[in-house]
Amino acid sequence: MKNLFILFVSLMPFVLFSSETRVSSLGGDSKLLLDETNVKLYPGEISSFSNTIFAEIKQPLSFNGFLGNNKYGTIGLGVNMDTLPSIITSLVDSIPSVIDNNINNLPNFEFFYGKKSIGIKIEDRFCHYEDHILDHTQYLNLLKGTLGIKYYSGPLLCVDISTSVMKTGLDYRDIDNGTPVTFKTKENISYINNIRFVQTFNNKKDVFIIGGGYEKYNEEWERISTTTTGAKLTSDIINLFCSSLFYPIENTMLLFGLNIITDKENTTIQDTVLKKTILSPIITIGTEKELTKWFTARLGLKEKISYTTTEQQIQEIIIIPEELKNDNNFNVYIGWGIKFNNIEIDVRCTDLFFNAPSTGFSLGYKF
Repeated sequence: MKNLFILFVSLMPFVLFSSETRVSSLGGDSKLLLDETNVKLYPGEISSFSNTIFAEIKQPLSFNGFLGNNKYGTIGLGVNMDTLPSIITSLVDSIPSVIDNNINNLPNFEFFYGKKSIGIKIEDRFCHYEDHILDHTQYLNLLKGTLGIKYYSGPLLCVDISTSVMKTGLDYRDIDNGTPVTFKTKENISYINNIRFVQTFNNKKDVFIIGGGYEKYNEEWERISTTTTGAKLTSDIINLFCSSLFYPIENTMLLFGLNIITDKENTTIQDTVLKKTILSPIITIGTEKELTKWFTARLGLKEKISYTTTEQQIQEIIIIPEELKNDNNFNVYIGWGIKFNNIEIDVRCTDLFFNAPSTGFSLGYKF
């Protein structure tokens, strides 16, 4: 019976990672934690987790899980549907922040394979967005490949490395002074590199993580409706982070994380260049308490402060002085987990007391 179930699961359109709901209950940043969701950013981790399926009932709706063994490796396949089926929409439509009826995305596919300390991820995505008020239609095509390596240096230290190449296409139609305008993306290739060091202590219960990443994006559009020159966007993103996870008392985990992101963007439209620099320090605090063998409570706090400076240059001569803008975003995450033998259920409520609530729900099975 168990073998039949494994065969059935392997044929279903979902075979990849663990609960995103648990991670979001603790602040929403998987790279600060050790969790199955790490394989999305570091595919070299996939061999550390196997024989799990999860369904994320949220926006987007996703079916994920993975299946494998030491001999043949671990294989994964994820399907993310950004349009919820009507039966689920009717259940959660009372929560306005969960559903955006303007979004009509086709399923996004993620394929994973890993053996020992090497893993790969291939992602394909197509998105269709319509704004009927502004008469704006947008199409996004994305193909991304990621190679991940997990390197062990002794029993307590490991290094996760990932490098990605992403090809994007963004076509959209807009209205300019009452005239329909169509923009089409030229071929663009972007690069993403990430690395983190994981040091464990106290029989691998306590963890210290430090790492960083660099992302280089290039986008260029042609305005094909007229002879006017299109637009070009370049972005350089540097991300530095560290976190500490420890158990001050039995069955109680505490998380402290710091993430600093800098994003330098240059947007060129004809002879005008808009330069933007965004500095975002993010502080994450989370706790997870196992109250009983089957019930776990979670709480996450995240504070994000963004400092944005902009400068506009026209024809390489006229420079409009910099403008500085600050933005503060504070989030509270509340969640819990329930276990029945090999079945796991995770629930999350976000901004329960401050803004419109947003929920997440996952159902998983480990075999």
